[in-house]
This record gives sequence, C-alpha cells and structure tokens, in this order.
Amino acid sequence: MIITQKRNHLELQVAREPLNYDYWFDYCTLEEQSSSNDARSRAVYERAVANVPPASEKRFWKRYIYLWINYALFEENAADASGDSS
Repeated sequence: MIITQKRNHLELQVAREPLNYDYWFDYCTLEEQSSSNDARSRAVYERAVANVPPASEKRFWKRYIYLWINYALFEENAADASGDSS
C-alpha cells in the first residue's frame, strides 16, 4: 500500500515536471527496489530517458546522462541475474 502511494505520488510529480530528473531517479529506484518485475522498472526508465532536455538547457544534461548510466547499470544487472553473461 505504501509503495502504491509513493508510485502514485511520483507519477504526479513526473507528469507535472517531466524534466525533473530527481523525480525520475526516485521513481526508477522505487521500482527497482520494490518489484521483482524487470519489465516494470524498464518501462519507467524508458519513460524517463524519453524526456530529452532542450539543447539550450545545459543544466539538465548532466542529470539526464546520469539517468542513462543508471539505466545501463540496471540492464547489466538484469542480464547478470537472468544468467546472460555475454
């Protein structure tokens, strides 16, 4: 129940401020820690990285790149957990 409330709160936050990558980090972390369903976590990461910052807004790019790095680490860990070591 608490997870659902947090998820709903974060859904509202990312809907209001899609370029606030701190909210996306929180949401991705919540999904990774609360669900054994990699597809659900992957879907949140996909939504997060789809919010590309405007080219002129350099202040957003560092956080956006870190989001991609976290996504890559998530995929690497998911591949290791599934036994795919290639």
